[in-house]
Amino acid sequence: MLTILLVLLGVLYLLVRAFPYVAYNQALKYGMNNRFLEVEKLTDVMKETGDYNFVKMAGLYGEDKSYWRTFHFRHFNIPMPVHHPVYLYFPQIVRKDKIQNSEFGVKITDYRQNEVFSFRVNEAKNFSWDLDKTKLFSLMIFKNHIVSHRPDEIWRDIFLKDIRIPEFEWSHFIGTLKSWFAIPEEELVYNLFVLVQRQKFLPKDVKEVKYFSPKKIGAIEIVDNETKEGRIQNYRQEQWLFLVDGKIYPFEIRARLDSIEAEALRQKYLKEIEFNYTNESSSTELYNKFKALPYEKKIDQEGMVYLFSAWSHVPERKQFLREMIQFLERGKKNELNITPLYEFARVLYGTNFSTDEEIIDETATEKLKRKMKEELKEELKNVQVQGPTTDGKFESEEAKVKYYLQKAKDSGDNLDKKEKVINVD
Repeated sequence: MLTILLVLLGVLYLLVRAFPYVAYNQALKYGMNNRFLEVEKLTDVMKETGDYNFVKMAGLYGEDKSYWRTFHFRHFNIPMPVHHPVYLYFPQIVRKDKIQNSEFGVKITDYRQNEVFSFRVNEAKNFSWDLDKTKLFSLMIFKNHIVSHRPDEIWRDIFLKDIRIPEFEWSHFIGTLKSWFAIPEEELVYNLFVLVQRQKFLPKDVKEVKYFSPKKIGAIEIVDNETKEGRIQNYRQEQWLFLVDGKIYPFEIRARLDSIEAEALRQKYLKEIEFNYTNESSSTELYNKFKALPYEKKIDQEGMVYLFSAWSHVPERKQFLREMIQFLERGKKNELNITPLYEFARVLYGTNFSTDEEIIDETATEKLKRKMKEELKEELKNVQVQGPTTDGKFESEEAKVKYYLQKAKDSGDNLDKKEKVINVD
C-alpha cells in the first residue's frame, strides 16, 4: 500500500511539475488571453527564425567602384550611384503627418526605367516595454530574469531564439519530462516575453524572420507591394532593422527577383550600410560639396544626389527642394527625376517651384506671393540704379539702400548670388 501511495505521489508530483510546460505548449499552439498573459499563437513564420543568408541568388556580377560614392543619407551612410553607366537614380518621398517624419528613399532603374533596386528609410519607433502591464512578466522572479538580459540580447533573441519545446508524447513519457525539466520555468516565461516582442515589433505582413549577425540587424522579408495589389510578385521586399539607443530604425529595400544586378545591389548595400544619426552639419557639408561641383554636374544626376541627400537631413528646409527642382530644370532629360519632387512640393508648399511659366503649378496665394516678390525685386533694382520710385526722407543714400534691402529681406526674398553657399540656420 505504501509503495502504491508513493508511486501515486510521484506521478502527482510529475504532473504538477509538468503543468507549466503543458500550459506553455498550449499558449504557443493556440495563444492565450487572460489576466496573466495576452499572446497570439506561434505562427510558422515566427517559428522559422535563424541567421540571414547574405547570398540569396547564385551568380557573379562585377561592379566598378568608381561609379559609386558613400553619402550620409538620413540615418545611414550608404552607397549612391554617381554618373553610373547602367543605372538611373530617382528620388522617392512618402509624406507623413509631420514633414520631419517623411520617409526618403531612392529607386534605381536600368536605362529602360525598369526598377532594379530601391530603398526607403522608414520612420523610427521606440524599442521599449512595460513589464508591469503584463501580470506574468511583472511577477518578481520572472521580471528579474527578463531584465537580466541586455537590450541587445533581447533584440538578437527576437530574431534568432528558437522558443519551441518538445510536444508531449506518452510513448516518450520519461524522455519528454527530462527535456522539459531541463528548462527552468523562468526561461519559459522569457520565451513568452520574446514571442510577445516579436508580435509587437515585427510587421503583420512578415514572411521571414532572420538575423544578420555581422551587423547585428534584424532582416525580415515582408509581403511585396505587387502581391498586396493582386499582381505577380517580381520583387523581394525586406526591412533591415537597426537597434540604436533604444530605437528601431528600419531600412526597407526592394530587389528584383531573378536579377543578378539586383542581387549584387542588395549585397552591396547590406555590406556597406552603416548607421549614422541624421544631423544638420551633414546637410551643410553635402550642400557645400554640391556648390563645388562644375555646373554641368549640378544640373545632372550627380548634383541631385548631393541635394537630395542634404535635404533628407532637414526636410523642413524648403530651399533644398526648390534648388533641386530648379537646377534639374536646367539640365536635359531630367523630367522623370523632377516629377516626384514637383508633386511633393505642390502638396506641401502650394507650388512646385518651377521657373517655367508653362509648368509651374501653384495655388492662388503662392502665385500672389511670387508676383509680389518679383515686383519687389524690380523695385529694389530701380532703387539701386535710379533711386526710389516713391518719395521718402532718408539721412543718406546709404540709409536709403539699406532700407530697401531690409524690406526685401523681410519679404523672404533670397538676394544671395546663385552660387553662394546656403546659410543653414
